[in-house]
Amino acid sequence: MRTVDRYTTDVPKGRQELVRRNADDTVHRFVVIVPTGYDPAKSYPVRVYLHGGVQRPEWDSGGRW
Repeated sequence: MRTVDRYTTDVPKGRQELVRRNADDTVHRFVVIVPTGYDPAKSYPVRVYLHGGVQRPEWDSGGRW
């Protein structure tokens, strides 16, 4: 029998700017956008945008990507 994951409605919604640090202290910034009308009973597409901007200047919070 297949188990079904249960998701909660109590999640941050909208645009969230997050940071992950490697063991060597390298910073990786990323954005997660959860729809304001998020419904855990529905399926949603996942979009991933990759870029090669390793020499780009630091971005400001709330800025454009």
